[in-house]
Amino acid sequence: MDEPNHEDRARREAFISYFRKRWGIGDAAQKKCAQDTGYTEGRISQIVRGIDRFGEQAAKNMATACGLDERSFLFAVPGDSLRNERPAHAEVLIDRASHFPVRRVTIKVSGGATGYAIDFIQDEDGEPVLRPTSWFRRHGYRPEKLIAMAVINGSMEPNYQSGDVLLVDTENTELKDGAPVVANFEGEPVLKRMQRDAGQWWLTSDNPDKARYPRKLFSECVTIVGRVVWMETEHV
Repeated sequence: MDEPNHEDRARREAFISYFRKRWGIGDAAQKKCAQDTGYTEGRISQIVRGIDRFGEQAAKNMATACGLDERSFLFAVPGDSLRNERPAHAEVLIDRASHFPVRRVTIKVSGGATGYAIDFIQDEDGEPVLRPTSWFRRHGYRPEKLIAMAVINGSMEPNYQSGDVLLVDTENTELKDGAPVVANFEGEPVLKRMQRDAGQWWLTSDNPDKARYPRKLFSECVTIVGRVVWMETEHV
């Protein structure tokens, strides 16, 4: 059996998000899903647990069985496809649901490399972040271009603290003074704030301890992953 790829995982997460909202979680939910869709409980379990491929045609068939547009579980995958044209079905997804899932990821970078790769988080910590479709419309965000990731250190305290969850718009890499961004800086994924000073761009930290978190000169070797557009925090 082939290993599920990123596109499989993206389709699966779209289905699982719908599955949980409609049927809940657990064996009873899988049984009810099987009754409503005509699939076997075994097949539903395979999809939910991620132990089998969930190809494009399989996703279309499942959407149809759920009474949805066949494209409802299809959407673009971050990474190499981030710069692709917007899928025609994106508006379908926005129009059909009250909320849209943004997948949680980790950013993988390496020393000497200017790009980055995206890994989907598959365990219980990988639950997608749901945002109202009205929020996407209001700000003009394209759901397939957003990713969710956690803050992992204190360089941006007190505004962003370890454990906070950020939504990052990978389509917006424009340099703007004061904008919070996620970037690949010297082979390390960092959360910083852009600063324009003396004709140069800098990556700065909100943390007032500038000896520990000095600002870094922005250069052509830095890759902007995207701009931070939303934050979820339990630090109040």
